[in-house]
Amino acid sequence: MSPRKQQSHWRCLAVLVLGLCSCYPSLEPDCRFSSDCASAAYCRAGRCVPTHAASRPPHETAAGSVIEPGGDTADAHSFDAQTATTASGCPEGHAPRPGELVLNEFLVNVPQGASGDANGDGIRHAHDDEFVELVNLSTHRLDLNRLAIFNADSLKFTFPPFCLEPGHAVVVFGGIEPGAALPKGAGFVAFVATTRFAFNNDRGLIVIRDAERQELVRVAYERAPAQSLNRSPDLHGEGYVAHSTLSPGQLFSPGRCANGDAIDSGCSPTLQDELPDVGIDAVASTDDAQ
Repeated sequence: MSPRKQQSHWRCLAVLVLGLCSCYPSLEPDCRFSSDCASAAYCRAGRCVPTHAASRPPHETAAGSVIEPGGDTADAHSFDAQTATTASGCPEGHAPRPGELVLNEFLVNVPQGASGDANGDGIRHAHDDEFVELVNLSTHRLDLNRLAIFNADSLKFTFPPFCLEPGHAVVVFGGIEPGAALPKGAGFVAFVATTRFAFNNDRGLIVIRDAERQELVRVAYERAPAQSLNRSPDLHGEGYVAHSTLSPGQLFSPGRCANGDAIDSGCSPTLQDELPDVGIDAVASTDDAQ
């Protein structure tokens, strides 16, 4: 075989090998957080997915850092597909106004051991299991597109185009193991933060801002116990208490009422005559914009 033919032969063989390799994606996860991906993509089940992927099935959310639970995508959501929106907006909804969206529950000091596995991925993680739960107290859909969660002045998560139904909740976790299924249930949707919340345990500030970066919610806390802090009474309380105060033995309830009921049930009020003796009255205070 002439040198020219040999060179052509090896070139064709190289193209063939490269083509075959491209058919078999790596089993290693591409990402753990959306911040691991390029700016035009987000992390979904360990893979970086284009924000506006044309091949996305119509029942999937259009953009953002929602992590699909593992398994069949037809059953991979913790919400009714009709509540998701496209980039065109939120039908019959509007951006949250002061008082319509509340921070009902948050976990910043993750309990030790298996009892701290708030996101249900099978592993207790000091950052992944942190979460923020927001509830729509209005009587209409809220368009959460570009709503943002801040740890003090640090931006941690910006919502993709998404509709939140009246009485429903959205829970944003700090992270999750690649391929793990997020919690799901009636009346709530689960997302994963773009980057770890990394909330302080002893003193911190959670701020929710609208698409124009106007402040909607501001909650300051101190001496957070190793469990979530929950409004007391659920949804409508002016202050926060340790979760087990409202539901003995239960350290958190992301996406559900403190007593375990579905969040869209409205949550039966829990009478709380006095706060516990651990200074919870100084632990968290809310300054929701009115």
